[in-house]
Amino acid sequence: MKGSIVIAGALLLGAHGFTAPLAAQNLRGIVGLGLSFPSGVFAEDDEGGAKAGGMHGLIGAEWAPNGSRFGLRVDGAYQRFCSVLCDADFGDQDVRYQFLQGTLGGIVQIVTDPEAPVQPYVLLGAGVYNWKLQGDDVPAGFDESETDFGVNGGFGINFGFGVAAAFLEARYHNVFTGDDDIQYVPVTIGIRFGG
Repeated sequence: MKGSIVIAGALLLGAHGFTAPLAAQNLRGIVGLGLSFPSGVFAEDDEGGAKAGGMHGLIGAEWAPNGSRFGLRVDGAYQRFCSVLCDADFGDQDVRYQFLQGTLGGIVQIVTDPEAPVQPYVLLGAGVYNWKLQGDDVPAGFDESETDFGVNGGFGINFGFGVAAAFLEARYHNVFTGDDDIQYVPVTIGIRFGG
């Protein structure tokens, strides 16, 4: 019985010692929406590429020690692009590219003053990208998904500070497909909250 009390006490103290420093850190959630723009071969009409203006949604979390300009971000996004086959010249076909991605990376605040109302930052990371053709007019056998590794980097701006702040960012994604890489740039507007 005494041993159990000692172990329980040690666990409680250890948990307090572990969670107290974490509570003092900046952990923030992020949500955003925006438009995406294909690049490179992925944007070429003669290659069956994607059209500009694809929609996307983003959700994630950021963590940084108090007073530090450096932090980590983990996020997931859903991207959807209409292919060139959606054009009237190709018969208004329902053939779209769909991406689900999960990325982990670093975030660096450029402005060191935490009270500055505008705070630019840089992002750099890597992730896993699952993509496929989706839609009513996708031929049989062409709708299977593929999962590939990719990298990304970008620039953003935080507006305001405190428990909620708006942000605007653009990130360049390069998905290594084994043939021609898929490249696109989502431009996201969203909200950071917490921390």
